[in-house]
Amino acid sequence: MFNIKWAPLNVPLRRRLQTLSIFCIVFLASYGIFAGYIFFIALLWTRLWWLDVLYILYALYNNCSAGFYSHSRSEWYRSWRIWKYCVEYFPIKVVKTVDLDPSKNYLAPSHPHALLMVSQWFTATSNWTGFQEAFPGLITYIASVPTRFGIPFERELLVHSGACMATEECLLYHLDNKKHKGNFIVMNPGGSAEVMITRNDSYNLYLKNRKGFARVALKAGATIVPIFSFGENKIFDSVAFRPDTLLGRFQKWARDHTKFGLIPPSGRGFFQYSFGMIPHRIPIYVVVGAPIDVPQVLDPTREQIDEIHEKFVQAITDLFHEHKHKYESDPNIRLNIY
Repeated sequence: MFNIKWAPLNVPLRRRLQTLSIFCIVFLASYGIFAGYIFFIALLWTRLWWLDVLYILYALYNNCSAGFYSHSRSEWYRSWRIWKYCVEYFPIKVVKTVDLDPSKNYLAPSHPHALLMVSQWFTATSNWTGFQEAFPGLITYIASVPTRFGIPFERELLVHSGACMATEECLLYHLDNKKHKGNFIVMNPGGSAEVMITRNDSYNLYLKNRKGFARVALKAGATIVPIFSFGENKIFDSVAFRPDTLLGRFQKWARDHTKFGLIPPSGRGFFQYSFGMIPHRIPIYVVVGAPIDVPQVLDPTREQIDEIHEKFVQAITDLFHEHKHKYESDPNIRLNIY
């Protein structure tokens, strides 16, 4: 009816819970920046206005460490049942290729970003993907843009999950071999620029001029681990606005000023598969590649940074071609690096 593909009525309760869980998380990830501020302001006009005052005092007290030291990282929070339902929804599966030494610290650039970096997020911030069982002794974090740590209430969700700021200072702190062992930081060098070039029929990485992670790895002497998530680019339909349109110009302005791509998620709904903001149920395979050893150079030269960057580009390319026939439904799908 109306070219809408309806979902069957006899869907098991567990699948309904999975759908509801992933909807809540996608909504927060997509609109949390607005919802946090709206809820905070709306609370001022109620009898509970004093909660805002308490939150401001708490935020001022905890501001120096939130998103930086990650002292608030909570295993209890990371083990919530909602994260399990989200992982089961697709499902998300971690693929181990080699053992990783838990006495080292790792910086793990992960691609593709796609719309919301869903698989990388749940791999790094929950205990349900099997990563901890595959790599015992490693402590996972995910690097996120500093802007998100200024959003009321969302900030608390981030720091309890194990998110940290994607700044050089913060990354170097977590990768310091004298202070930490076994830290594994997932990040995406392409950021919002990679979001804008996401397509369902190809894997597009924004990587050629993104070399900051190589500089950080050299300064810390951290081992680099490439990660490729097969299926990540297909869970939402591609939505691209032409740059010369009003929406296209707004997207560019938002990306330049907030570091967010602000692309509306286009997937399915609760009771139909044709439209909505819920991602499609497509398996995602998070392939963790072989480590790239990086020497510690406190003041790396451009040539040294370029060398590490080239090694990573080659490693992520090899990882894609080695595993695409196992985990990609289209054997002819292309990998494009911009």
